[in-house]
Formats: sequence, C-alpha cells, structure tokens
Amino acid sequence: MLKMQEIEAVHQYTNKLMDVVNRIRLHGEEFPDRRVVEKIIVSIPDKFESKISAIEESCDLKELTIIELISKLQAHEQRLVMKTDETTEGAFLARQKGKQPAISSESNKTMGFNQAYQQHQQSRKGSWFVDSGCTNHMARDENFFIEMDKSVITNVKLGNGTVVRSQGKGTAVIQTKTGKMHKLPFPVNKSFRATQKLELVHTDICGPMRTPSLSQNRYFILFIDDFTRMTWVYFLGSKGQALPVFKKFKALVENQSGCRIKKLRSDNGKEYTSNDFNLFCEEAGVDHQLTVSYTPQQNGIAERKNRTVMEMARCMLAEKKLPKCFWAEAVYTAVYLLHGLPTKAVKGMTPIEAWYGKKPSADHLKHGRTKHIKIKYHVIRNYVRDKEIVLQHCDSEVQVADILTKALPRQKFEEFRDMLGVTNIKSEEEC
Repeated sequence: MLKMQEIEAVHQYTNKLMDVVNRIRLHGEEFPDRRVVEKIIVSIPDKFESKISAIEESCDLKELTIIELISKLQAHEQRLVMKTDETTEGAFLARQKGKQPAISSESNKTMGFNQAYQQHQQSRKGSWFVDSGCTNHMARDENFFIEMDKSVITNVKLGNGTVVRSQGKGTAVIQTKTGKMHKLPFPVNKSFRATQKLELVHTDICGPMRTPSLSQNRYFILFIDDFTRMTWVYFLGSKGQALPVFKKFKALVENQSGCRIKKLRSDNGKEYTSNDFNLFCEEAGVDHQLTVSYTPQQNGIAERKNRTVMEMARCMLAEKKLPKCFWAEAVYTAVYLLHGLPTKAVKGMTPIEAWYGKKPSADHLKHGRTKHIKIKYHVIRNYVRDKEIVLQHCDSEVQVADILTKALPRQKFEEFRDMLGVTNIKSEEEC
C-alpha cells in the first residue's frame, strides 16, 4: 500500500501517487479525482492530521479538487518547516531531506521566492490559491490586478528549476470576511450547565460609568451562579479591587451554601489575569476559565446579565427622574428584583428560591400604590420654603439620605428642631 513517509515531501509523494493513477487510467480503468483525494487524506502522516481535520470541517470533500488539496497541504508543510528551522526574511534555506528545494537571491540578479506546482493535466487555469505559504504570489492573468506597475521586471525561479521573467508588479483585491465570508453562529444548546451550587460562577465587570455614584464608585462587578442564576453585585472604585471583592464574595457564598466554588469563568481583563488573582485561584483550588480573546459570547451569561441590569437601572432612573448619581442604588435594586423573577434557566423556581430552598415573601414589594399623608406631617416643607431652616444631605457609610424623602410627624419634627437649635418657628397644622 502506497503511503507517504515522515521524511518525504508532499510534492514527492503526490508525484508518485499521480504516476500510479495515470498508469491506471491509461489501461482504461476509471479512477475519479474524488478517490485520489480520499487516498491522499488517509495515507499522509500524523503531522498533517490537524490540517486534514480543518479541511474536512470547512470543505466538501466531494467537491475538493486534487490541486486544492495539494496546495493546502504544501502550505501547512511550509509552516511546519518555518516553526522548526531558523528562517531568513525573504528566502527559505533548505538542505535537509524532506524540505523544499534551495532558493537563492543574488545581488546582481534578483529572484522571486514563489513556487508553482502542477499535479494534474486538468488544472483550473483561472484559480489562484492565496494560502500557499509563499512570500510573493504570481498570476497568469493581468486582469486579476487593479493596479499594475510594468516597470518592475524581475526573474522568478519556479519549482522545477526554470526561470521566467515577470511582466510587472501590481495590487489585487481578495475577498475576505467583509464580503461573502462570515462567522458561524455560536451553538445555543451545547453550553455547559452546572448541576449543583457554585460548580460554575460567571463574572464580569461593567464600567466605567460617566457619573460616579454617591459613594464615588464607577464600576460594578457581578457574580452569577450557573446552577441557580443567583446574582451578587459589588461596587468598585477601580478594577483593581476585583480580587478583594472576589475573596469577600467567596467567603460569603461558601458559608451560605456549604459548597465550594469549583470553576470561575471570566474574560481576559487585566483584573482577572493578574498574578495575584491567578495565585489566589490556584491556592483556593478554583479552576479559572478564560474566554478566547474578542469572543464575549463565551461569557454570555455575565454579559447578558450586565445588559439586563443596566437596562432596568436606566428605566428606574428615568421613571422617577432621579439624577445619574443614583445609578448604584438602581443597579442594586434591579439585581434584588431579578432574584424574585422567574427565569428560563431555572424551571419552576426563582433564583432566590433555588438558592435558599424556600419561597421568598413578596409582601414588602408594592406596585402601583400611592400613600397620602396629611399636610401636618409635612410641615417641614413650609419651613424650608420660608428659608427658616436649611437641609443638607448627610453622608453615612450606607448611603446619602434626604430627610424630605420620608414622612415626619409633628412631634418627631419638634424633637428634631430642638436638636438643631432652631427657635421662633411658627407652624400650622392643616389637614
């Protein structure tokens, strides 16, 4: 059985194979190109296995021609040579068996570094394979070029040793993914799903926000449990706080659930790829999974949660006409509400029910209600209007509160007035 040897070059093996095929055809026996393609695929060494797998996934083997297959294999062969041997820019130096023939460049006679290879009499003259591994490319038809400089004339040495004279140098347009090529959609139903709490945790950082929060934070970080879809949010002044926050989150959820975090999935942000973060994950036994660069789809759970939370927060701020500095409070409220809302990822339960194992109470949530309070409970507004007292926001570790946002009974207000040292205030009790 004819097979390609490890030290044998692609063109050497295919020459022998095509010689056998041509002799079979001379005897009148039908031997289609499809069988030749299949023979080449099953008879080449294991070093071409990755390339063959890529060809099988991207091409229809029934439509693949012999020339196309050989061109792809030669390109892969040249890349293997470049990885193992030292290369000089502009020329390939090959002296070992199984490498490409030697190609030289002299000072008084410039030679190109292209190689042409013809394997079958029925070649497609209009085809031009760009992925050939060559430094420069040649075309037989001047119409392929959109620009042509005919003053550039040089000698080109071909693969069979002959030298031809080029007629010029030009620029060609090649169709890329901006044209007909496109990315395949990401699979929806093949993603991994956890079977227990904290088996997989998704995380991502959103920000920076244009307006800092009341606590001067510009970022927030989300942690989503894949099994229950329970979400935790923390607010950050900078991305560098991601590691301390993750330690805090890890201690909290492991204490609540009795389980340990096994996998953490994030993007390739510097806050997640720092040496300190990686070292902590190794010491804690956490398998840190990073997505492929420029592929946010692989961290789609966290990315989608970021969008959902931000959209809810914007709607709440717009509905109540609150300033943008309250974005952190709106984000926290959005995450809190999502805990009690159903999701397709957890069937028959809400995230908070799946996490704690019992249904939460929703009595404290009011929708569409208003509370009417008598004017006498708002007498403080009159004093503010008459500029008899001045109210200021009071900072605290929790939040900044405005006393006007809460109802204040008359007796409580008088006590508060005495504490402030305000005197000579006349108030009216009206209903």
